[in-house]
Amino acid sequence: MQIERNIAPLIVFSEDTVLNALKKISENKRRIIFSVDSNGALEGTLTDGDFRTWLLKQEKIDINVSVSV
Repeated sequence: MQIERNIAPLIVFSEDTVLNALKKISENKRRIIFSVDSNGALEGTLTDGDFRTWLLKQEKIDINVSVSV
């Protein structure tokens, strides 16, 4: 078992854009990120599949909206 101590590549703030979140998912190669509020409290998880589902539901795609939408 490998324990990861640097979790920064897995974290986005809820105010961050969908584009930033997608970049982090791509860079960390784990297909998941964790969304936290400005105090660092966990708000939720976001996966590749969550983004695909979100994309399919959008009439107009804007990847500059915040991940908390």
